[in-house]
Amino acid sequence: MILLVPSRAAALSLVIVSLVAAGMPARAGTVIILSDLQMSGSPAGQVTQPGWFAQNINKLSGTTSLPLNPTASGSAAGIAAVLVATGNWESRGGTAEGRDPVTGTSFNDVVSDLWVTRTMSFTMAFSGLSTGVTYGVRTWHNDSYNSNQGFAAGGGTVQLSASGATVVSSTSGTVTNLRGSQSNSAFGIASIQFTPTVTNPQITFTRVGGAITALPVNGVEMTATIVPEPATCGMLVMAGVSLAAAARRRLTAAGCSPFWNLARTRKPRGAACAPRAGLWEQAQPRPIRLRRIGARRSEADMQ
Repeated sequence: MILLVPSRAAALSLVIVSLVAAGMPARAGTVIILSDLQMSGSPAGQVTQPGWFAQNINKLSGTTSLPLNPTASGSAAGIAAVLVATGNWESRGGTAEGRDPVTGTSFNDVVSDLWVTRTMSFTMAFSGLSTGVTYGVRTWHNDSYNSNQGFAAGGGTVQLSASGATVVSSTSGTVTNLRGSQSNSAFGIASIQFTPTVTNPQITFTRVGGAITALPVNGVEMTATIVPEPATCGMLVMAGVSLAAAARRRLTAAGCSPFWNLARTRKPRGAACAPRAGLWEQAQPRPIRLRRIGARRSEADMQ
C-alpha cells in the first residue's frame, strides 16, 4: 500500500480551507421559481423577461388558485408552489390593456404586466420543501397603467408573514404605478428569507393601505440557500488539523523547525533542511554510473 504524506503547503492550505468552511459556511443559491406573470393571448407590447418563465392566464381566470411552474432544479427537488387568493385571479398586459413598458431597470419586462386579485392578500403555499434549507422569495407589485393608477391606486405596502417556517429576514414591498424610464430602486420589492419547520409552509402577502381593494403581483423569484451541516464542517477541520500534525512530525524528524514555530528557538538545520542548489548547479548534468550486470559477485557465487 502506498501512503501519500502531504507537504507543508498542502497541510496549511487544507487547514485554511477547513477553517473557512467552518467559520464562513458556503452559501450556494439555487433558483427554484422564476415566473413572469402575464396575460394570455400575447397582447401587443407584452414581453417576457429574458431568462424567466412566462406564466399566462386569461384576463378573467375564473379561479382562486394558480400553480407556479418551477425551474428544472425546482422540479428535480420535488418543490411546488401555488398562489391562493379568496377572490378570482385576473391578468393585464400589453398596450392594448393600457400597460406601458418600463425601461432602465434589470427587470423591465417583469413589472410591465401583472396578475391581480381583487382582495387585499394572497398566500403562496408550498410543498416539498426541506427543513434544513433556507429559502428566499421576492415579488414585484407594480401596475404600469397609463390612464390612472390602476390597481396601484393609493399605493400602500405589501407585508409578508410565514406559517410553518422560521423567518430569517423580511422586507415589505410597495405597490407602485410606474412606467417609462425608471431605476431598480424606484420599485419596492417584497422579500422574505425563511427556514421551513414543515415541508409545506405558507407565505402570506398582505396589502396595507391603498385606495382600491386589489393586490397586483408581477413576478415571483424563489431561491434555495444550502448551508453545510456542522458535522461536515467539523470533519473538514479535523482533516486539516491531522494533516498539519503529520507535516510537523516530518519536519521535526528531519531536524527542522516547523514553519509555524518560527518564534521559537530553532534547532540547527541539518542536511535535510539545507537550501536548494541554484539554478546553474541544478542544470549541470550528473555523472552516469555504468555497471555491468554481474560485475560484483560474492565469494559464495564464485565457488
